[in-house]
Amino acid sequence: MKQRPRRVILRKLLLRRRGNKRLWPALLSLCMGTVILLYAIILYAGFRDALSGKYDKSSIDGTYLTISKQIDADQEITKQKPALFSNTEIRALGSLPVVQDIGMFTSARFPVEVGFRGDSLEFSTRLFIESVPDRFIDDKPLDWYWQYTTKEVPVIVSTEFLNLYNYGYAPNQGVPQLTRGTIQTLRFTLKVGTGNDAAEYTARVAGFSHRISSILVPQSFITYGNRHFAPQQQEPQPARLILKVTDPSSYMLGQYLGEAGYETNNELLRANRMRTLLYGITLGMSLLAVVLLLMGLSVFTLFTELTIARAQYNLQLLVELGYSPRFLSRFIFRRYVFIVLGVMTAAGIAAIYAQVQTAKAALEMELYIARFPGWEVWVALGIVTAVLLLLVKRKIDKGVR
Repeated sequence: MKQRPRRVILRKLLLRRRGNKRLWPALLSLCMGTVILLYAIILYAGFRDALSGKYDKSSIDGTYLTISKQIDADQEITKQKPALFSNTEIRALGSLPVVQDIGMFTSARFPVEVGFRGDSLEFSTRLFIESVPDRFIDDKPLDWYWQYTTKEVPVIVSTEFLNLYNYGYAPNQGVPQLTRGTIQTLRFTLKVGTGNDAAEYTARVAGFSHRISSILVPQSFITYGNRHFAPQQQEPQPARLILKVTDPSSYMLGQYLGEAGYETNNELLRANRMRTLLYGITLGMSLLAVVLLLMGLSVFTLFTELTIARAQYNLQLLVELGYSPRFLSRFIFRRYVFIVLGVMTAAGIAAIYAQVQTAKAALEMELYIARFPGWEVWVALGIVTAVLLLLVKRKIDKGVR
């Protein structure tokens, strides 16, 4: 007997189409449960990456946080001790799994005065300057260096300071607002030190920083200035640290900083709250998905058992004609493989569509997530498919035996 006619006869004997309408609710439940489970994974993985800064263009391999210690409000102002980090505290921070690197802010211990004289603007004011290791600077200028023989000092200014000048100081004082390009063409006088040890330099804005809220100069200038203009002062411990972390929304990191009394930007607190909310949403969706999957699986396996039960007489007859139970089991199982793969394919397509729509919605909130499902989604889909096929195969083998 040729293969095709034999398959047709076996299909009519073993896989009757009567009662197939009962199968559709089971397949719909399986598909919906799988889609909800995959979407829960999409939400968790996507927003986890967004909160951890994975798609942040300014920090490809990590996110940077500036932290400081809380000032003791119980002490009198005249008796307050500086809120500085000890070496032990710095080492403890570095031991956290999410912390990749630590940098210390080095402040100038000598007085600094900056001045500018132009056609319509003239000012002079005291100023603070700091330095951090070069590896922590975003958009570091190419000419970011200084030697003791150089009279020009490059400066990096926080973009927040420029915004405060343009939208706060300039309109109030009636002075012109400045663009980045304009301010980089200006030259300022930088007076450091006092008395006979004073010196004057030319300062220019070499760049701007989104990451660090400060006025930065090269580390070599701070080191030279502290040695020559404030040699009598001992180098203090840092008052601020900059951390490179793998995940700023880490619950462990937020809990540690809170218990230690360290302060950081509100973005970390916001990320922690969003992560807690995300955990709750994904957990609820996962539980709903599991319920739907169990319901669908129960009806699906019951339908399989009923199909085999209706074909018991024909199965016995075929065995007597020489067909092995193993062959008959594989023949029946092959039909259910196509059914399960069809349902899982539909769930995968729905997951891709959900990922695209979620990425668009996140973009409106200025969160960047992948536009295509990640490996977690496909692993979960593969596990669900494998479990379904395994359970169905066991039911078929048991029924045929």
